[in-house]
Parts: sequence; C-alpha cells; structure tokens
Amino acid sequence: MKSLKITWLESCSLCGFSEYLDVTTERGIGCYLWDGDKVKCPNCGNTGEIICEDGGAFVNWHTETPF
Repeated sequence: MKSLKITWLESCSLCGFSEYLDVTTERGIGCYLWDGDKVKCPNCGNTGEIICEDGGAFVNWHTETPF
C-alpha cells in the first residue's frame, strides 16, 4: 500500500479543506484511483472511500456536514 497526496479531488465534506487529500491505494497513481481506495482529510481526519463513475473518481465521505 502507498499513500498519495491528491490535489484534484473535491474538498472535505466536514471541514472544507481543499489543498489535498491523503489517499491510501494499492494500485492507484497520482492521476488514476480505484474503487475502494481509502481517503482521509489531513485537516480534520474525516475519512471516506473512492467511487469511480463515468470516468471520474469521487469521494464517498463517511461524515457529512451537520447542516
């Protein structure tokens, strides 16, 4: 497993941090991620998983904003 700092994913759903997200992946590279890769916000610790749809990668966050 390797850890990547990905700058092109959406911002954290909990705190809005948008500089980068930490992604843990076995097969991914900086420009290509896989379903199930683990995501963590370095600012607040919110976690999620990558979902790939229609040629794009998105984060399915475990914690959403409370409002």
